[in-house]
Amino acid sequence: MDKLPRKILLSLAAVAIISLVSLLGWKIHETRNASRLINEFTAAQSLPTLPKEKPTGWEPPKWRNEIHLNNGLQVRIEGFGFVGGEVVAIYGDDNKSRLVAHPGDYVYPSEIRIDPSRQRLYVLANGFAAGIWKETRLYEFDLVKRKQISFSHINLSDVRKKAN
Repeated sequence: MDKLPRKILLSLAAVAIISLVSLLGWKIHETRNASRLINEFTAAQSLPTLPKEKPTGWEPPKWRNEIHLNNGLQVRIEGFGFVGGEVVAIYGDDNKSRLVAHPGDYVYPSEIRIDPSRQRLYVLANGFAAGIWKETRLYEFDLVKRKQISFSHINLSDVRKKAN
């Protein structure tokens, strides 16, 4: 290693420092985004789940809610909190389904909230990613622009603390 020219060693050190600073910057941005999403999620109103089909026993949460946007447009929110679970928004003017959140295997939608004044939908999903490690995700969907605008991995205990 002492045969490497000094310029190569300096270049490698510079690349390492730049990478570290970039990673740190990304982590700071991700932490701020997560904090903002948690604040907005906890301030939003919960959408009710559908009544259970069976009076006893566990059933995954299901949603089917009609929402009226400020422009008068009707949007139906549908979701399912189990394997393959996702949340979609279906707009009354074109009847097309837009994906709000699809957390993936073993991480399921567990709560949906809406901020009517900002016309934003929030989906909290949690479970075990790949069936192995605990993971919680928070999605933000703009109902006017009809697209997901933010997503973050978060700590579920931070949401519970903020909610209390």
